[in-house]
Amino acid sequence: MYRPMLKMWAGRITSLRSLWTTACKYQLVLKRNNLAVKEYVPSTLAGRPFFPGAQEPNFPKHLSPPNEAFPLVLTPDTPGSASDFTIKDWAHLCREKTDSVLSAVGAILYRGLPLHTADDFSSFVGSLGYHSLKYRGGAGRREQVADDVLTASDEPLEFTIDLHTEMSNLSFWPSKILFFCEHPPEDNIGGETPIANFDNLLEELDSKLLEKLESKGVRYYRNICDRAASRYISWQHIFMTEKREDVEEFCQQQGYEFTWNEDDSITYYYTLPAFITHPETGKNIWFNQITSHHASFFHVHPEYINDHRDNRQYPFHTSYGDGEEFTKDEMSHMRRIQWKKAVGFKWQKSDVLVVDNLTTAHARLGLLNNRSRRKILASLLA
Repeated sequence: MYRPMLKMWAGRITSLRSLWTTACKYQLVLKRNNLAVKEYVPSTLAGRPFFPGAQEPNFPKHLSPPNEAFPLVLTPDTPGSASDFTIKDWAHLCREKTDSVLSAVGAILYRGLPLHTADDFSSFVGSLGYHSLKYRGGAGRREQVADDVLTASDEPLEFTIDLHTEMSNLSFWPSKILFFCEHPPEDNIGGETPIANFDNLLEELDSKLLEKLESKGVRYYRNICDRAASRYISWQHIFMTEKREDVEEFCQQQGYEFTWNEDDSITYYYTLPAFITHPETGKNIWFNQITSHHASFFHVHPEYINDHRDNRQYPFHTSYGDGEEFTKDEMSHMRRIQWKKAVGFKWQKSDVLVVDNLTTAHARLGLLNNRSRRKILASLLA
């Protein structure tokens, strides 16, 4: 007697849920909510250990807090819970928002989306509909954890990764980078992902330095070990192959000067411009990895702290395009101006940060506790 009635009510409840979900989809909304990052207490920069350049005079004392427009913070504003909608639903809305405002604001922080794992983030990235870019030839330590998803960096947690635009040391690069917070750092220990708007950076850098860079460009040096002897990262990892021929083909296509060494390591170098023209604005912009790929990176790296060698013998290094070394003052000047523009915010679980890679640099602030559970993932979009 009761079973038919239970089935009837179960069917009605299912229908009502379906109608509710359909109705709510017309109210799928993201609202501007920069108050969501107001609680941030800026971390110390000057004097911070394992931080390239932070010991130099006049280095910025603290990260700047986020302002009302940078990053732009968008949060769900819908009836019920954000999880009432699918990841695909949110991805489609975020794609619309990203396409409409990212080039103007430089960075968008989506907070409160129903993403919890690397697989969720992978599904979100796939549903955005952009083309992904492989990290082939890059210099960072990272591993793939899901489709189109990498660890943001596997450098020691206490080490600060300098501000940079992703893959601007190569002839190809992503137009956008997505970062996902799977697990935020604990309070007051660092671990932020600082961002900096480099759109007007050329106006603040020394004019004589810029003239030399305009004339000479930037030379990038790489020394990459075979997996059997690798202390840093191997050429097998970087080029995603076990075959020397594949590496040689890549180097030849890119116009690199390269040499295989007796220990099966490879050394190569190449020269690129320090600036590019923005494809939308036509503006000349700072786009390179002069500071983040300079050997001074290793001078304060916890794994190389007692390692003293010629700068060009480290895994990577930079100079002017004709081989002239950057002076200590020049390197200090560039880092100081870049970090003056850096903004920090406190990560929350499930945050997605979208960065315009042409105008907005990113970094990682070292943690004061190297046992932190912090886990940030990344996706590179062409």
